[in-house]
Amino acid sequence: MSTTIKYKNLSGEQITSQQAQNIKDYYFKEEYDENFDLRKKISYDHGEIFNVIHYLKNDEDLNSAIIYSSNQYGGEDFILINKL
Repeated sequence: MSTTIKYKNLSGEQITSQQAQNIKDYYFKEEYDENFDLRKKISYDHGEIFNVIHYLKNDEDLNSAIIYSSNQYGGEDFILINKL
């Protein structure tokens, strides 16, 4: 499964990963699957993760996603959204 990653600044403009690392404020990392469906959006504040949004497909299990996210992000705040 291939993943496409895009970085965006607070204004929603696409930036490079290097630009994102140099931002001293908010930026977002978006991960898209092979069908270009948004799967995850990670929000950063001063280089630290403060929010992770998972976009689940209809056949994905919510409980598994919660466990995965908790393990992946060390109990950081996150939101799970079922994609219709």
